[in-house]
Amino acid sequence: MGELRGSGTDVIMHSQSLLRMECGAIVRGEVKSVHAYETMFLLNPSLSEEEYEAMIAKFGELIQSNGGEVTKTDRRGRRRLAYEIEDCSEAWDAIHYFNAPSELVAELERVYRITDAVIRYLIIRQDD
Repeated sequence: MGELRGSGTDVIMHSQSLLRMECGAIVRGEVKSVHAYETMFLLNPSLSEEEYEAMIAKFGELIQSNGGEVTKTDRRGRRRLAYEIEDCSEAWDAIHYFNAPSELVAELERVYRITDAVIRYLIIRQDD
């Protein structure tokens, strides 16, 4: 049975096995829904630049280890806040753009909540 390709979300049939390609992820057998997300997080300004970079790497590795793919990272650096959050008028700011199964969002939120350095975060599913 040859190979069939579609547009948008690609469905590939090859030798009676069904593969689904969506946002760069290929899953055999069980089809998982993969969506594009962006997450912005503010980190405590008392962190050093090395600690800031380590936190960005930590969250990126968490996304990858749970079946996601980081497509872009914006390191916005230390920024003045419009209003104080947890007695901080400045914060380290970063944004990860990633593709991941929806189950990853709950795990990422859990890690943000238990990480003391995170003073605010937001995860948004990008419109299809």
